[in-house]
Amino acid sequence: MDRDQILRLLAERAAACQAEVVRLEQEAARIAGLIEQRRWEADRLVITREVLSGLVGQPVEVVSAGGVVEPGEVFVDRLC
Repeated sequence: MDRDQILRLLAERAAACQAEVVRLEQEAARIAGLIEQRRWEADRLVITREVLSGLVGQPVEVVSAGGVVEPGEVFVDRLC
C-alpha cells in the first residue's frame, strides 16, 4: 500500500467517523427529548398523587366540581 492509498483510506475512515458522530449526536438529542418528556410526565404524576392523597380523606362536597353529593360521602367512594 502506497502513501496515497493510506491517506485516502484515512480520509475515508475520518469521514465515516464524522458521519457517525453526527448520527450519534442526533440520536442523543432525540433521547434527551424523550427523557425530558418522561421527567415532565413523572412530575405531573407525582403532583397528581400528592393532590389525590390530600383529597382522599376529605368529604366530596369540599372537592367536587359538580353533580349531586351526599353529605358524608368520601371522595374514594366516588372513585370506585
